[in-house]
Amino acid sequence: MTFEESIFIEATPEVVWDFTQDYSKRPNWDSAVIKTEVISEKPHRVVRVFVKGGTTTAFQYKLDRRPEKTSLQAIEMKSLFFASGGGSWVYKSRSNGTIWTQRNTLAFKNKFLTLLFKPLFSWQITKLTRQSMHEAKKQIENELTK
Repeated sequence: MTFEESIFIEATPEVVWDFTQDYSKRPNWDSAVIKTEVISEKPHRVVRVFVKGGTTTAFQYKLDRRPEKTSLQAIEMKSLFFASGGGSWVYKSRSNGTIWTQRNTLAFKNKFLTLLFKPLFSWQITKLTRQSMHEAKKQIENELTK
């Protein structure tokens, strides 16, 4: 399953990048995330994310190009339903702000689960992604108006 969502934020790509890539802030704007920990910064950034429902994933960054784009892949995933995942986030400058786009992919553990749960998970993950991006937008723009 692949999901893509975009949002316009009235802030520079550097500001949006710094906010969304600061994993200490992630639980404050992404309601699915319970806790995060940065495992390493070099040679590649590796981050573990604990989400509601019991899934824990360690992601390794393949591309970490501030303030333009990230690309990462799950190197360890503990989940009842999902076998692997990854994605990329793109930050494009537009007039007085940034278009932030998330493109994320999740693979189910088996075909039966895909057929059975794909519509439900697709709807839920899309909804949660939109909500988290809107919350990040609100927090970034509020911080800039202080």
